[in-house]
Amino acid sequence: MLNELAIYELQDLIRKREINALDITKACVNRINSRDDVVHAWIDFDENDIFQKAKKIDADKSSLGLLHGIPVGMKDIIDVSGMHSRRGSKIYNDRIATTDAHVVSLVKAAGSFIFGKTVTTEFASGNPNITRNPHNLDYTPGGSSSGSAAAVADFMVPYSFGTQTAGSMIRPAAFCGVPAIKPSFGTLSRAGLSYVADSLDTLGWFARDVKDLGIIFHALTGKDIKWELEHDMHQLKIGICKTPDWNAAEPVIQNLVSDLEESFAASNIVFNEVMLPKEFELLGEIQNRLMCKEMTFWLEEEWKNHSELLSDYIIERLEFGSQISSDQLLLDNVVIEHCRAYINSLFSDFDYIITPSAPGPAPQGITTTGNSIFNRMWTLLHLPCIALPMRNNNDNLPMGLQIIGQFQNDVALLENGYLLQEWLKSHF
Repeated sequence: MLNELAIYELQDLIRKREINALDITKACVNRINSRDDVVHAWIDFDENDIFQKAKKIDADKSSLGLLHGIPVGMKDIIDVSGMHSRRGSKIYNDRIATTDAHVVSLVKAAGSFIFGKTVTTEFASGNPNITRNPHNLDYTPGGSSSGSAAAVADFMVPYSFGTQTAGSMIRPAAFCGVPAIKPSFGTLSRAGLSYVADSLDTLGWFARDVKDLGIIFHALTGKDIKWELEHDMHQLKIGICKTPDWNAAEPVIQNLVSDLEESFAASNIVFNEVMLPKEFELLGEIQNRLMCKEMTFWLEEEWKNHSELLSDYIIERLEFGSQISSDQLLLDNVVIEHCRAYINSLFSDFDYIITPSAPGPAPQGITTTGNSIFNRMWTLLHLPCIALPMRNNNDNLPMGLQIIGQFQNDVALLENGYLLQEWLKSHF
């Protein structure tokens, strides 16, 4: 089925003129119509409008962009002109965006078209919404980019955009079993997005394959990715970091890391354990304080004038943020800058670092989006992260790990991530 193919596979068929955008659209719409009443990935989806967009693209005889004819989902904190932008909040039930976010303009220029808006948690924070995990509907898909992860995982759309402020890309990617990238902070403009924390918010995307992640990266940044590399896994310097939060990892995730180490050793792939200084133990709490403090800036008007429409969860976060002093933030920033300098120097010894994506598989129920403890530190450090699925547990719930790269060296991380993905396919 066309809706199950990766972007690079669809590109090849489009170039050969064996399929067109309308063919892909029909397959994706059929999937959405048959599954979204139980998965609940979409919040604004107009079938007639989508078909008109596909026909318009097929009628365009100009040169093909990198994402020509490929549909995409947009998290509902990203403005798309003419579509609802509810931000997961009752306050904005009737809000229609009048302009495109910058990232929307970029994907349209590359030949892609917007299928619809995907479900987000309330203001892209931790209060769950209605989306369920496609692998097992009794479990959470993660959040806050819940609809975007579920839509790709359930073959409703080839790729989708989300954001990460703590763990909102990598964690749902792990829970839903799809690759995803949170690029280096500042890689893409966030114009046209609803902010959570300005110093942390990062645009990212989900897709079917690391190669797809790189194609999208190329389309958005102009930076090409080389998939046929001269080196292989045996020439890389790989670090494995259990992080200061290793005790929070469930046995099944600890075993996953151990199994990976054993497989590396059996394949004569060299790796070393990364031991971080004690101050890194503070970063999870610092990230949380910074995020909550900045939420009080970006949600000031909503808190002041519409507090009755905010969840208890959001109000608790805002109240906590309002109590954080300027002196505390100054102290926190000293630690942050020290740790960023240290981690940057560490990448002279490692090409990338492997670490858990989440403490375990997706938790049961949709009253939580899961714990972001294995994401906060890396988001705070502004580093690029790629989620790689590895295998499912006995409940058919995906499990995987993430790889961390050097700041602003996303191209190398994507190239090396592809090598690791292909190696994992034959070993897990």
